[in-house]
Amino acid sequence: ELFQTMFAGSEGLQWRNAFDGTGNVVFRGLAAPDATEDAPAWRIMKIGYDGSGNPVSGSFAQGDATFSKVWAQRATYIY
Repeated sequence: ELFQTMFAGSEGLQWRNAFDGTGNVVFRGLAAPDATEDAPAWRIMKIGYDGSGNPVSGSFAQGDATFSKVWAQRATYIY
């Protein structure tokens, strides 16, 4: 259910994952197929985990689910 929101209507889009040191996906991004990682064309979500390593929350960059963020700057946004 957590990722259904992220991937709703994502057919034909490219996606990226960024992992932490334990292999958990921390950031997940979607953009048009021709978008570069430094273009303001990404929807980025930060994923939170519980103490057992289960994904339990997701927050969009700047609280905004539009395709307007830069993947290369994902760690600098507020979630």
